[in-house]
Amino acid sequence: MTLTISLMELSIFFIAITFFILVIYMIPTIIQLRQTARSIEELSELAKKQVKGLEGVLNGFGQLKTPLAALAGLIAFIRSGIGKLRKEGEEDVRK
Repeated sequence: MTLTISLMELSIFFIAITFFILVIYMIPTIIQLRQTARSIEELSELAKKQVKGLEGVLNGFGQLKTPLAALAGLIAFIRSGIGKLRKEGEEDVRK
């Protein structure tokens, strides 16, 4: 009994085996992609919670705007007063 296989049948057989091996190797990749997508979703949810938490802090900075402006004005006033107190021949030590 002889087994005869044409070149076309042999090519189709090799293509089928190659496709089967490719599918077998793709299964872990697909599983990893699903896990990565879940991790990204969890990270996104965590980021949303952190942004909501930062909103309160940022609102607090808005309330500090007026006192900081007053402090800056006070520092400028003191600086100009010190400049007037300098004697006529003295140099500015910051230069």
